[in-house]
Amino acid sequence: MLQPKNLIEEDHGNLTLKIYNSMVYVYQKFSSYDWYYIVDDDAYVNIRNLKEFLKDKPKNIPITYGYNFKVIVKDGYHSGGPGYALSKAAFTKISKEMVKDINNCPNTGTDDVDINDCVRKYNGTKGKSIDKYGRERFLVLSLMDHFNGDFPEWLYDHAENKPKKGLKCCSDNIIAVHYMSPEDIFRIDLAIETHESTIRLYEKFYKTGKKVKFKNIIKNYIHLENIEKNTN
Repeated sequence: MLQPKNLIEEDHGNLTLKIYNSMVYVYQKFSSYDWYYIVDDDAYVNIRNLKEFLKDKPKNIPITYGYNFKVIVKDGYHSGGPGYALSKAAFTKISKEMVKDINNCPNTGTDDVDINDCVRKYNGTKGKSIDKYGRERFLVLSLMDHFNGDFPEWLYDHAENKPKKGLKCCSDNIIAVHYMSPEDIFRIDLAIETHESTIRLYEKFYKTGKKVKFKNIIKNYIHLENIEKNTN
């Protein structure tokens, strides 16, 4: 993370300013990309699924995608935990404004709120990332919290889409999951890769046309967790 000019004290309350300065740096050095993604460092991200999700989305209009909250910011905002993608148009617009004056974007110290608020300030919109069954692609809590339905009360008030548990919680094409330890990240990535490898073998020999399913991902994930806990 870049250190902003004149930042005297290093603490979480300055996170918005730190990210703003990082965005300005990225805009000045790497302005040719179609999409920009901001995410917490305790999240699992499946880049392949992210790219697949974004490939037919409108990069040239100011729009963002992530886990949708319906509070605080007009028309809502995306949780910063599992991250959110900004189109080239959205990223470029607010970065240009911050180059003029960093104070052109709000700074309450809550970075995901502030960045989304700034995008809306300059006529950007919040896209939807749920799949056709209403399941989330970006998970604001850990994988098992979503699967078990261990939702804090505040989430029911904040979430744009009603939280669901069990196999209805999560998309087959999960993009990101928040609150994941290094072990959790390894486990979910292996769970997905194992399932995809099996499907590729079946497709090669039997042409079944099977696709990745969340029910198999979660089975693999729980099985791997049990293997890790087995001390025999």
